[in-house]
Amino acid sequence: MEFQNIGRICTVQICHKKNFLPFKCKFCFAPYCQDHFKVDDHGCKQKNNLASKAISCPYCLKTVKYLGSLNENEALDIHQATECNPEDIEKVMKEKKSVFCESEQNFVREICNVCGKSFIDFNELIQHAEQTHYIQG
Repeated sequence: MEFQNIGRICTVQICHKKNFLPFKCKFCFAPYCQDHFKVDDHGCKQKNNLASKAISCPYCLKTVKYLGSLNENEALDIHQATECNPEDIEKVMKEKKSVFCESEQNFVREICNVCGKSFIDFNELIQHAEQTHYIQG
């Protein structure tokens, strides 16, 4: 009788096992038994909220990493308010790797990170970014 208040009941509705040392899900923090503590075993709905995602900023072309609990617009708003600098676009574009074209000529191509269009010349890419995406180079 003295152990009735010790432990937790598994959160899975069809289980209800009482565990003296329950497992806690790292995403939803609910208590589970040994059979249901893994994310896939209890169908955790919170697991995608902590997944890391990335998007390219249309103003500075930097890759913005964010958690899945945010949507793309929220992530871009935070990035633009804190670290976005459109004047760095040329520097960022030079840092981005060129893609090696798999053609007979083996041209080195520059890729627009906003729309994916490829260019042979870096200056064409800058001109494209300014005219098409209204990004100042």
